[in-house]
Amino acid sequence: MLQRELPRSLDTTHLQTLWVIPFTVCLMVVGVQLAGCTSGTGNSSGTSVGSGSGAVPGANGGTNPGNTTVSNPSVVFIADKEQDETSELYVADAFGASRAKLSGVLAGGGNVSTFLWSPDRSKVAFRADKDQKGVFELYVAPASGGTPIKVSGSMPSDGDVWQFAWSPDSTRLVYRADSSTDEVFELFAVFSDGQANVKISAPLGSGGSVGSFAWSPNGSYIAYLASTNVLTSPSELFVVQPTGAGNTNASGLLVQGGSVEAFEWAPDSSRVAFRADKEVDGIVELFTVLASGSDILKVSNALPAYADVLNFSWAPNSALLAYRATTIAGNLSELFTAPATGGQNLNVSNLLPPDGGVSEKFHWSPDSSRIAYIADKLTDGVDELFVSTFAGGAWNNLPYSAPLVFGGNVSSFSWSPDGSHLAYLADALSDDVTELFTVALASPAAAQRMTPQLTPGGNISAFTWSTDGFGLIYVGDQDQYQMFELYSVSLLSSDITRLSGPLVDGGDVLRAAAGPTVFFNP
Repeated sequence: MLQRELPRSLDTTHLQTLWVIPFTVCLMVVGVQLAGCTSGTGNSSGTSVGSGSGAVPGANGGTNPGNTTVSNPSVVFIADKEQDETSELYVADAFGASRAKLSGVLAGGGNVSTFLWSPDRSKVAFRADKDQKGVFELYVAPASGGTPIKVSGSMPSDGDVWQFAWSPDSTRLVYRADSSTDEVFELFAVFSDGQANVKISAPLGSGGSVGSFAWSPNGSYIAYLASTNVLTSPSELFVVQPTGAGNTNASGLLVQGGSVEAFEWAPDSSRVAFRADKEVDGIVELFTVLASGSDILKVSNALPAYADVLNFSWAPNSALLAYRATTIAGNLSELFTAPATGGQNLNVSNLLPPDGGVSEKFHWSPDSSRIAYIADKLTDGVDELFVSTFAGGAWNNLPYSAPLVFGGNVSSFSWSPDGSHLAYLADALSDDVTELFTVALASPAAAQRMTPQLTPGGNISAFTWSTDGFGLIYVGDQDQYQMFELYSVSLLSSDITRLSGPLVDGGDVLRAAAGPTVFFNP
């Protein structure tokens, strides 16, 4: 049954201000005409988008487009607004009433390729070939507008900054670059004003390189994967302080041929979990280790030959890990939990059909009491949404997605910030037409469609919750086939707002994020 149900504990006193600045949205757009939000085509209940007279704030294109600062920055985006095929970085307020360019003047042929808003939303870091075409460097600008500064230091003509990440306190950045030797990627840390730029990765031998990296949630350490010598060294896990001190191999001795595949910090920064064929070449298992590199513990069950731990996720309370593993020679993927320091592993998914399996998409509830996951658990080849709750010493499962049309599947989902709802994408009503749904945790049989009737051939591509949990932000070709735009929908009123504004012919939203987390990056 599809119906509308509102989140628990919604305070109607928020109705007047709910959509003023209920969330922060970052979007990359090609070919945006910087008009503000305009109304869409409808919503799930068939009413017109918007309210009252139908006027949407900012629909006239906004005022003062030449402002150098924006007093209440709410939207950051990349667009070839002023010159076709030249992607620049802009900031706007929630209604598009004022805007400012963040990237400044670019070198001829230069472009901004990506950006990240700082966790405190005061600054925006971006990667661009701003000073020399083809040399991508790292810059920081005030989020409200102002002069950007280069923070990546000097860069040779064949060097580039690639990935970068803000520290949790927004004071520093860590970035990966081949600024010393072409194609040898090392890790650097720098303050957001460009001061104290230091190389923090371990010394690399011939062909060595740094791979993925991540700040600890408390900002005290950076963990990273690196191969110190391409001929003799596997990918190993290292932990280092932001100053470059205390560089430590945290994965310990690996079996010959073994390698660390992935890692993730515990939310309380107490340990790092990593996936590696550490003990037996070709059998990838799950381990945790202290940031000091001591107390390495295997936490996953013993696996048969050719089986592997495929992916994993920490519980928000840092007490448990959920992990997906193949248990029968790589065919059946099941979901398990394990204590962070080792102990009894429990099967979460339970009783899968012979050809069934859990997908790579599973997420803990915010309070760590439940795990939601996608699996073809009831019908082989039909992916549905399930929620598992721990009770009586075992995990107990219930289906949560609406009945699916023949050929339909659930493709992705997310918990609301308070854990009271799940939102998910599925072609539930028409095969190959992906729409957005929500379901209350208290009412598993009462899913509701949040998006309107889509244009023929249209689909919803991705979504995220607003930070207050009262709405959803999503990307799709809802109104015009193959024109991907950014929208928001209110769980209170069903009103839909087009956040990206009108697009020129061929224009699309290419990247979108609510705060620092990117949810759309095709």
